[in-house]
Amino acid sequence: QYHIFYQYHSYNGAWGHMNWGHAVSKNLVDWIHYPSALLPNDYYDRHGCFAGSTIVNRNFLMLFYTGRILAEKETYETQNVAVSGDGVFFQKYLYNPIIRQSPNGLGEFRNPKVWRFGRRWYMIVGNTSTKRRGQLLLYTSEDLFNWNFNNTLVTSYGDMGYLWENPDLFELDGMHVLIISVQGMELDGWRFRNLCQTGYVIGHFNHYKGRFDDIEVSIATFNQL
Repeated sequence: QYHIFYQYHSYNGAWGHMNWGHAVSKNLVDWIHYPSALLPNDYYDRHGCFAGSTIVNRNFLMLFYTGRILAEKETYETQNVAVSGDGVFFQKYLYNPIIRQSPNGLGEFRNPKVWRFGRRWYMIVGNTSTKRRGQLLLYTSEDLFNWNFNNTLVTSYGDMGYLWENPDLFELDGMHVLIISVQGMELDGWRFRNLCQTGYVIGHFNHYKGRFDDIEVSIATFNQL
């Protein structure tokens, strides 16, 4: 089976408290809509279950997502996980959040991408720095529930907006492709006319050192999608 999860406001067509819509297919053409996989009904995600990533581990489908809380004009975002044994009904982890705040304490902290390399699990999360520059944070785990902050994986030089979100990282033909969505980029002729710019950069990610060997994220290297 193939699963698609998507940001969904099930109560009306306007922006609101996001949940995770869910559809399943056997052939990638015909899709059946299932009940929402995640609903914003816990204290740590009551104002939205924001996007993240999904993995299969030991026959369990696991959803990693960002929970959002709006309180006293501040935004608080945490990383959480839900688990399913049948691929239909998902149970949120009893001890969520698995990551309660960003290292710098700023609220813009979302969209965990999780993958495995060797015996270790890796997670990157979009963030903004104290200088209001987009950056990605790297975490590692041995069991998917207890996560350690490793380092700031990559950050903007100042020309790539104030927030990076929805990161993805994968290997293709011996290279690593990093995809990010950028908020706050300045208009450059016909470039960057969207509200948020999505694009990619290419380099080599060293899992053992927890860093890129040769990557630069700047206007010069950013390939807009």
